[in-house]
Amino acid sequence: MVQTIKAHCPNCGEAFTAKPRRATKTARGKGQRGELEAARELIRLINQYAPDLFVDPPLALGSHKGDQWDFRRSAASGGRFDRGDLVKSDRLTKVFRYHLEIKNAENWSFDELFNNGIPLLWRNAIRQATDDCPDGETPIVIVKRNRTPFYVVCRYEDPVIQRVLEKQLDPVAMFWNPVMGDEGWYVVTSLDQFMHAWSQAR
Repeated sequence: MVQTIKAHCPNCGEAFTAKPRRATKTARGKGQRGELEAARELIRLINQYAPDLFVDPPLALGSHKGDQWDFRRSAASGGRFDRGDLVKSDRLTKVFRYHLEIKNAENWSFDELFNNGIPLLWRNAIRQATDDCPDGETPIVIVKRNRTPFYVVCRYEDPVIQRVLEKQLDPVAMFWNPVMGDEGWYVVTSLDQFMHAWSQAR
């Protein structure tokens, strides 16, 4: 049975029924590709900036089917539910204590970000990441759109940012961009620069 919703025309007030909008296969596929690309980029950056951490065995991208993995996409079927878009292995969680939400979408721009604050898409992702974040971890949102690198959106109070300030590392060189959000100030920086700062501050 196809679900419908009741609505009213905003101009004439006439009632009508409509099908609720659902994510298209294209949108779902774009989101899944973004998650896998983010995992590969995280592995590359951890190996680049902290090469001593994971040598034997090296970091690996896998699935939830039992193979060796350090990052995998979350599973929400078959009675299994993982929080966050990317799940980390136990050994990775010990040193990289971040709860990850990934957004690969076109409906945001830097003009909107710096003129109007955090876009709605990011605000919703931040709220979801915060609500789902396990104890002892910090929520961050990793975002991108076509033909851009990955960026990180996190609270100004994020442990990496605070350690950068404590160690008097150069935040300008790391491309910190504070913007106002629903619950205070947030920082937007490239994933590359965030991981560089993480490696220096750990």
